[in-house]
Amino acid sequence: MKNYTTVVFFLSLLFFVTSCKKIDTPSDESKKIFASWKYIGSSGGMTGSTISDYYPENTVFEFKDKGVFFVYIDGKKFSKNDFRIELINSMYTNLPTPALRSSNNYLYGSYIFKGNDTLLISDEMFDGYRHLFIKK
Repeated sequence: MKNYTTVVFFLSLLFFVTSCKKIDTPSDESKKIFASWKYIGSSGGMTGSTISDYYPENTVFEFKDKGVFFVYIDGKKFSKNDFRIELINSMYTNLPTPALRSSNNYLYGSYIFKGNDTLLISDEMFDGYRHLFIKK
């Protein structure tokens, strides 16, 4: 019985330690992603100038430093996904750029900040879209 208790204790401790770990970020600047971001609009596509509502109106993305992001639509939680931040050579600039990649590929794109309250996520693919978010 004592061995069983010891095993359960160490497994619980291992779970606690690994679930509290923050994800790696390539730079201090890339850490600004950890916030709530209201979706404004998207542009891109085959002609590069198509303006669309890629996500529904009143969509908010909330990124947590533990590698989880939530999507809210009209204030209601729509989904929860795991993500990581990678440093990639962007197809747009051919420079090292932080990129978001969700575990289910719901989200993949490089990102940059315009000031302290504007986020631009760019699909890293031909005919992709750029998505504009404002800090909430």
